[in-house]
Amino acid sequence: MESIKTSSTKDEEIKYRARALVRYLMAHQWSSKESPGWSTSGVSENHINIFLGLQRLEKTNDMKIIAEAVLYARKTKEQVNFITADACQYLMAQRFSSDLIIDYYKETGHKENLWKGYQEKELSDD
Repeated sequence: MESIKTSSTKDEEIKYRARALVRYLMAHQWSSKESPGWSTSGVSENHINIFLGLQRLEKTNDMKIIAEAVLYARKTKEQVNFITADACQYLMAQRFSSDLIIDYYKETGHKENLWKGYQEKELSDD
């Protein structure tokens, strides 16, 4: 996320979304004795590609993310909350609603009012 937020090749909208995601993850970070903080799923890229092929789905980044969540839920038998701010990804994930709890994340404020990574200050002679 940090490389996206500070990249000179990314437009302001992408940087904004990366910052929004980081804020959301910080607000919703889970932790347990066995697994503090965020962890990786342990699902291999090969398993993801096999799953997508069996489901006859395109191997796009969005579908790989969904597939990883589904495979993780099936592997661990744990409840997995799949949260996305991407409307298309949200709709694609609906196909797996029996495996995932799917939610659409909507920004709660206007873009101009949210933190941009810097503050603008006006100087006066006072």
